[in-house]
Amino acid sequence: KTYPTGDGSMPMYVNVGDFNNDHKLDIIVVNYGTNQIVVHFGLGDGTFLWGDLYSTAIGSQPNTLAIGDFNKDGRLDIVVSNPGSDTIGLFLGYDSKPYANVKLGRTGDGSQPHSVAIGDFNNDGISDIAVANYGNNNVGIYLGLDNAFSDNMLIYSTGVDSGPYFVAVEDLNNDNHSDIVVANFKRDNIAILLGYGNAT
Repeated sequence: KTYPTGDGSMPMYVNVGDFNNDHKLDIIVVNYGTNQIVVHFGLGDGTFLWGDLYSTAIGSQPNTLAIGDFNKDGRLDIVVSNPGSDTIGLFLGYDSKPYANVKLGRTGDGSQPHSVAIGDFNNDGISDIAVANYGNNNVGIYLGLDNAFSDNMLIYSTGVDSGPYFVAVEDLNNDNHSDIVVANFKRDNIAILLGYGNAT
């Protein structure tokens, strides 16, 4: 079975989670062509209903997202990378208003953020965001606040003309700190950034 995502939507990324807290898995789709994210609500039997659409802004060209609970309210929140507008967008989940785009983070002119991931880089128990900035050859970190994230992005170079394209977060050396793995598209390599629990 297939589910349409809309004319010209050019879906680039999908993920799965329970976005309406009904204990049934839903599908979220990133539509690059129409500058939207769309939630298809699951019925629990392998079928889905067309759900809510949320704009990421004209020309943003969203391509990936990450899911977490930034404000610890038990609802899933969504972070989207927008290479067309050099931004990331945070959508917080609420019972009364499903997702409000409460925060935009600017990743730098020409940065073209291509991927986002979630970790706790300063060990404060609040989710932080890692961004692969393809155009500016760096990984950026936004430290999380109770309902959003910091205005300033910490920058870590991935090397000249490296073109970081995708980022993943995990504890790679078992020291209880979040580490980062980056796929460097232009250099035919991956880079590992080990964390020390203080956002460095």
